[in-house]
Amino acid sequence: SSGGDWKLRMLDARFPAGEGEAEVSLRCGRLPVEFDLRSRVRSKGKSHFGQSGATVEVLGRMESILVLTGRGSTWKEVVGDLAGRFAVFLGPVQTGALADSFYARGLFHALTVSWRQSQKAVVDCAIIDMHIEKGVARTHQIVIATPTLVIDGHGEVELAEDRVDIALIPRPKPPRLGTLHVPVRVSGSIEKPHVGLDW
Repeated sequence: SSGGDWKLRMLDARFPAGEGEAEVSLRCGRLPVEFDLRSRVRSKGKSHFGQSGATVEVLGRMESILVLTGRGSTWKEVVGDLAGRFAVFLGPVQTGALADSFYARGLFHALTVSWRQSQKAVVDCAIIDMHIEKGVARTHQIVIATPTLVIDGHGEVELAEDRVDIALIPRPKPPRLGTLHVPVRVSGSIEKPHVGLDW
């Protein structure tokens, strides 16, 4: 409510992908608000972290960028006006145990049933690049590489309406072993979406 400029720089910080640095700048005015958020995070190394009983081991590096601008007199107006970009590179990553939440066990098992690994998931690298306009984030690129699959994704996230609709298409790496891989659609609310095979 007071408005102003904030700049934050972290050095030798501990992130999920190891030691790294981050830069965050935020410019915000009084209501009706007009703000500009820019964030860049880089980290590298080996790190362990846990959530809801899951253990995740990041062996490589992480790079992310978030740029957002928006204006409005209410929160919904601000979110509906958002424009910018979100991009992240991460890898390699492996889990010793998957959490029971949708964004862990449910989605991974829908995509990677051919792994036949009930408790472990391995990602060689992941790239997510979303462009945001008028409160809607649309995929510019989603690529997730595993030891057996390359998963492509496309779709959009409506931030103000709390809706997501993204299709994830798994393609087996050679040699193909004859396992059927069906696209998976993620749709519904952002926090608790429905996941199902998209024939």
